[in-house]
Amino acid sequence: MTQYQSFPETAGSSHSLEKLKALCLPPLKGRRFLDVGCNEGFFCGYALWDGASRSVGIDRNAAFIERAKQRFPGCEFLMQGWNELPAGPFDVILLASALHYAKDQPALVNSLMGCLAPDGVLVLEAGIHPALEKDWILVKRGIDERLFPTLLKLREVLRHYAWTLVGDSVTQSGDPVPRSVMHVRHRRPVAYLLMEASGSGKSTMARHLFRSAGVPVVSGDRLIDRTARDKLDAGPALTAAIRRPDYDNARVDVVVRRIFESRLADAYVDLILRYAGTGDFALDGYVPPEHHEAVARRLTEKGYVPVRLTWRGVGVPAISTAGVQERAQRYFESLRGTRAPAAGG
Repeated sequence: MTQYQSFPETAGSSHSLEKLKALCLPPLKGRRFLDVGCNEGFFCGYALWDGASRSVGIDRNAAFIERAKQRFPGCEFLMQGWNELPAGPFDVILLASALHYAKDQPALVNSLMGCLAPDGVLVLEAGIHPALEKDWILVKRGIDERLFPTLLKLREVLRHYAWTLVGDSVTQSGDPVPRSVMHVRHRRPVAYLLMEASGSGKSTMARHLFRSAGVPVVSGDRLIDRTARDKLDAGPALTAAIRRPDYDNARVDVVVRRIFESRLADAYVDLILRYAGTGDFALDGYVPPEHHEAVARRLTEKGYVPVRLTWRGVGVPAISTAGVQERAQRYFESLRGTRAPAAGG
């Protein structure tokens, strides 16, 4: 049987150490690792050495599996193909030098992603044909003919996921297609946060940047106003903080500050998410700067990637609604004791 993986005492046709370096595997301590097409278990052994809590390898070759078990008794090795994957989820899944063997390559990628933990990563090493079109290219290799994707075709296969082209992998004898390494993750929805003060232009920005692009925009002011007018059930605690006898829709910033000072940040964000849908969205709503991190934290807990947008205002500087009313009151009070001009004067 031809030796494929390389070990210190046995050289194979694959340069396993150099490939391990090229894969850029993340730290594996405490994580669950799966190698699909594990051969003699070189990478499973590495995962165990690096502290993985579980290291599993699958391969259809009985001789490879037997050797792997002898080399790395602390790992799990299963003689099976990828049509039925081991029970997961796994934090890191490796598919190296094998994608082109699948009859349905997109289906295999989707199957592996379905076995991946929400915060996990699929480490994909695959040949990418240099042709410029979006297609599968049939390539004659030393031992057979296989279909390889172009970069545009691979982008189409991975369009539902977040992925990074890490770099080149090692060349393989008899394989004319250059190999690359990609790290593929589940794509999380993005929450674009426009939380600047009233008058800063956030509503205009939300309208022109996001609504015109089809990204839903949730107005924090509108949610608060509807709750205050008994048109929206925001829950007992949040409703009590909003629905006050002195409520004034021109002073929503005062209400927002009261919400956060009452430690209702999570409840407020959860209310926003009720109207955000399941994909990307933009929040158009003032949040005091000292509470921006609380909003971002809650969104992260809920599975979103929070992106805070900040900008420098131009023109006449804005002032909060509360500030406007306070300044007006001070001015009015300053007039007390002044004498009115004589009639006709």
